[in-house]
Amino acid sequence: MILIWCTLVFEEVLPVARSLMVDVYGNYVIQNFFDFGTDEQRFLLASKLRGNVVTLSLHLYGCRVVQKGLETLSLQVCGGTDNVVTH
Repeated sequence: MILIWCTLVFEEVLPVARSLMVDVYGNYVIQNFFDFGTDEQRFLLASKLRGNVVTLSLHLYGCRVVQKGLETLSLQVCGGTDNVVTH
């Protein structure tokens, strides 16, 4: 039952994930999906990080999402650091 609720919430979060990453409270939602989400959910969030790492790293709340993403994601999920950190 909990998995169903988490999936429903994730479906609402994913389209606005980029804006939640820099939101005062939304960044916590994204961080929790990195911590407790499924591998597929982590992969989809990692795709939102791709190409935005530098911008997010310079943001007060976005940097926390980047840090959590790097802590929880393996390089295989990210496709290597070259694919995550791009300018």
